[in-house]
Amino acid sequence: MAARLDQMAALSKAKRFLAGEFLIWLWHRSDSIDDPVEYSCPTNGQKRRARCWVDDRLTLEAQSGRVHVHQMRGGAPAQTPEAAAGILAGKTIRDMRVGFDVEGLGEFSCNLSSKDLSPRGIQFPQQADAKDVALQTAALAEPVGLRLDLMTTFLALMDKIFAEFMHQRMADSWADRLKDMRQWAEKRYEQARLDVERDSLQLH
Repeated sequence: MAARLDQMAALSKAKRFLAGEFLIWLWHRSDSIDDPVEYSCPTNGQKRRARCWVDDRLTLEAQSGRVHVHQMRGGAPAQTPEAAAGILAGKTIRDMRVGFDVEGLGEFSCNLSSKDLSPRGIQFPQQADAKDVALQTAALAEPVGLRLDLMTTFLALMDKIFAEFMHQRMADSWADRLKDMRQWAEKRYEQARLDVERDSLQLH
């Protein structure tokens, strides 16, 4: 029991210390890596896959002299030139809303903050969206129990994603990963800028 508590305390400390890096890494992963996250549901051991994306909220902040916050909401803020330019300029992610499409369940979403990565404002899949027949049956029989199962499944997914990040963060190849992330931000900025110019020309 003591070892488990020590492990949980160490994980919580790592999340607070590396939260900013994790959020940028997650944005990069969702935008440029097509491989889904694979994990096991703790409630039944079933293997599931999930894809993630930055949803409709992204807040960047700069720490030069005084804190300057740039909050973007609505649409797809992660696809804008301002978002990529902010990362290239050294801004950090203060918080962002992330969506997850979990195989057989549907779409989850939550807000993640650079303070501690505790998911807030969690939205679960609608019952009608769930493709898992067993879960649909459980929803009708015991909706509270289903919600707890969905929460457990979602938190297991978050732990799996953070474990993947930590594995890469502790590897000798992390410096190369940082280079890849910067090149990704540069390409993302250029593509977003071209998209804005194209849309502007179409309007005229």
